[in-house]
Amino acid sequence: MFLEHQHFDISDKPVLQRFKFNTPLKLPVSMDNEACFILAVHGSASIYSRTNVVDANGEHAVLVRCGKYINKWKKVCETGVSEAIIIRFYPKLMKKIFTDVLPKGIHDKLSRKKTGSAKHNDVHSFKVDRLLKAYIKSLMFYFEAPELMTDELIELKLKELILLLVNSERSGDIADILSQIFDNEEYSLKQIVETHLFEDLMMEDYASLCNMSLSSFQRKFKKTFDETPGRYILIRRLEKGAELLKVSKDSISAIGYQCGFSDPTYFTKAFKKKFGKSPRDFRTVK
Repeated sequence: MFLEHQHFDISDKPVLQRFKFNTPLKLPVSMDNEACFILAVHGSASIYSRTNVVDANGEHAVLVRCGKYINKWKKVCETGVSEAIIIRFYPKLMKKIFTDVLPKGIHDKLSRKKTGSAKHNDVHSFKVDRLLKAYIKSLMFYFEAPELMTDELIELKLKELILLLVNSERSGDIADILSQIFDNEEYSLKQIVETHLFEDLMMEDYASLCNMSLSSFQRKFKKTFDETPGRYILIRRLEKGAELLKVSKDSISAIGYQCGFSDPTYFTKAFKKKFGKSPRDFRTVK
């Protein structure tokens, strides 16, 4: 799966990691008591969480809180090889860093008992500005010269990242985001399905995000929606396709993609079976 994997650990836990891997690649990820920051050095990915989906690429890094995820790395045309840096956060280590480096106002906010705080999304996008680019370059230096890395330097690189986030374009809400990165919120099957209804996800992906086996997911889905997952999702996607065909000037394949169909031929075939007309004919007589 991975062509290269380097990691710098503290207390036998990986903190700084560098991966090289062939694409396309889809990975279900479970983080029960940790969070992470994803930097796409080469290539791009869509990170699907229980609440939203965010892209990681050369322009945007992603902060991922505790929870369940699907990472879908897109195929890189030139070589097929992508590269990513993952910085992992653990509660004990982060508590020490919060105490050491955060400005007093933000540290006080993090220290307060959270009561009735608004929920944040599971994944957050941060612009890769010149400071983050310099940070990536500094990490690459140590991956190229791993003999120079020490526990103290690992902690310093974590502190540096936290300070960069605190001073990023999202500085206004960073305290709330950081204070909740280890909160594993509960979300219902219905919430998760409705969030990703029009995404190009497989049934196994929905089950993984719901932290269920496929068979358990299918049973609970039927009980919740009074319909099988395959039929319910297909009908909802086709109905959205019909709505878009009435108002959108996008191509038929683009509309199909917006509704969760990665194969335009399948979209056309399924649409004609339900509505009695091809998408092209349906658009003509709308």
